[in-house]
Amino acid sequence: MPFRIKYVFHKMISHILIILLLTVTLSVSRFSPLPEVDAAPAVVYSDPSDGFVSSIGSVETSTSYVFVGDGDLNVYFRAFVKFSLSGVSGILSSAKLYLYVYGTTIGAAGYFVSPLPNPGLGDCVIVHIDDYGSLDAGDFNAPSIGNDPGVLIGAIQTPSVGYISIDITAAMQDDVNNGRAWSAFMIKMSMNTNNDGMKNLWHLYTSEQAGTDKDPYVEYVSQLGLTDQNNDVPRSAVANIGDWGQSFIPTGNRLTRIDLALDSVGNVNTYHVTVNVRNNWGGTIIGSAATNIPPGIRNDDVGEFTPFIFPTPVRLIPGTQYIIEVNLGLYYHQSGTNDMISWYCASGDTYPNGRAIQGGSLRNDDMIFRTIGGTAADFMLSASPNSLTIPAGTLRTSTVTVSSVSGFSSLIVLSYSWLGATPSGVTVTLPGPVMPPPDGSTTSELQVFASSTATVGTFTLRITGTTGTLSSDIDVIIQILGATPTPSCIIATATYETTLASEVIYIRHVRDDLIGSNQIGKHIVNGLNTFYYSWAPPIASFIAEHKTVRPVFQILLLPLLAIAHVTEAVYRAVAILNVSIASVAAVIFAVASTATIYLLTPAIMLQTTRRKLRRSQINSK
Repeated sequence: MPFRIKYVFHKMISHILIILLLTVTLSVSRFSPLPEVDAAPAVVYSDPSDGFVSSIGSVETSTSYVFVGDGDLNVYFRAFVKFSLSGVSGILSSAKLYLYVYGTTIGAAGYFVSPLPNPGLGDCVIVHIDDYGSLDAGDFNAPSIGNDPGVLIGAIQTPSVGYISIDITAAMQDDVNNGRAWSAFMIKMSMNTNNDGMKNLWHLYTSEQAGTDKDPYVEYVSQLGLTDQNNDVPRSAVANIGDWGQSFIPTGNRLTRIDLALDSVGNVNTYHVTVNVRNNWGGTIIGSAATNIPPGIRNDDVGEFTPFIFPTPVRLIPGTQYIIEVNLGLYYHQSGTNDMISWYCASGDTYPNGRAIQGGSLRNDDMIFRTIGGTAADFMLSASPNSLTIPAGTLRTSTVTVSSVSGFSSLIVLSYSWLGATPSGVTVTLPGPVMPPPDGSTTSELQVFASSTATVGTFTLRITGTTGTLSSDIDVIIQILGATPTPSCIIATATYETTLASEVIYIRHVRDDLIGSNQIGKHIVNGLNTFYYSWAPPIASFIAEHKTVRPVFQILLLPLLAIAHVTEAVYRAVAILNVSIASVAAVIFAVASTATIYLLTPAIMLQTTRRKLRRSQINSK
């Protein structure tokens, strides 16, 4: 008998050590560094090193502007910009360089109102050069490396204040093919100086100007990167009072810019126009861009648009309908003025995937708009069901699905947090990390257990998936209902005289909140309660009627409290793997330990005592 007990005890200890070893291993792997996943943007702004260099070697990289042309004493200037190619790869279907021209200087006069007079010196041209690093005097004569974009502003051209673009697809593709880290360009005049000793300059903004709405930028499109929803059809101006917008269904999952056809001819003021992207009309704003519309804008020719560039790319789900919501600032005639900003439309709902919206209602026409974005590896979360009703003392589950988008496949750490109020007495389990296969999905079971003392009410549980710089959220509504009476530990209650004793509360916590926190555990607890209440009531009645024995039973219950603490440790260690298995392991340990201390040990001691008595009787004879 002693050998058998020793064998069982050693086997039990070995099982516990194995469980703890698995727990430590999983904990270490869970917090190992994860590979970063960065989405390549479809718009790249110029590096802060942009600036200009003069023919006498002076360098300027910290101003919000650059000069191109000649100045006093026939000193002439060339400007430089470069753009990071981090994350850019493959074949580019298009790439454009956008530079914001805001003025000219001719002699002693400066001009900053459209149209801008041409300062002369021939064409303003763009030259493709190698990475200039930190701009210095030696870059002034940087040689072309081929694929020069060409003329930005012609010799007699008089452009308006604003962005001027030039195709740089060949230059940027060459940089990608040769593994260069940057696409860099020199901006110069075809004639260095006319030797008149006076200024003949173009003025362009740099990345140092406030915000990004006038920064130099490159817009590139991979073969899968353009969502072009341009309606090149006859159009008419529409000006209505009330909120308006347009529904659209993207084919890509990144939105970097929205172009609108607007009209501000006749205005005397500049108005701030905002474009919001919402997941439904009046829903949450998931992206916002704004720009100032000066007087005289008229995008009434095919291909003309006013750009709205988002500060960061907006994440979309391909095939899902979204809403472009536009706030013009002013879309009706002011009394006594001609001021009005209006939008252009094409009648007859010409765009098959969306329609114009007026005050939340669909219209029989279509905004003239274009979205520009791209496709990047990404993931998204969903939960089914997305709301749980949990009576106190029970457990409910929801399946969290992690879906790959555009070939995404990487480890995703899952976490949760309460938005607003946090309920007490609620245990949440969400296994992870997980990794979906490319363009597939994987799942994790969300388990929420509300103890018998859980806070009653409705709460919001946010599930967050994170990998590298990407994250995605999904909210699950948790409604906790009032508790129903649960069986008390009547022997412990009688021993400590109240159900509010800390010892009684703790034993019930281990039984109900841990072991009974899942369906399998609840079945086990119900079975144990049935067995317990088949013999415990007489003992509890005896203790209640004979107060003098309570100290004895308090001592007898000390091993049971110790077993409860170790049982909790066993449950929490195994729960990292699976809560149902944890309940089984905890019950096996608790039952085995209780039986050993309260049944087996007294039986062995009784048998040993009997043997000693028999021996003493034999010896006495």
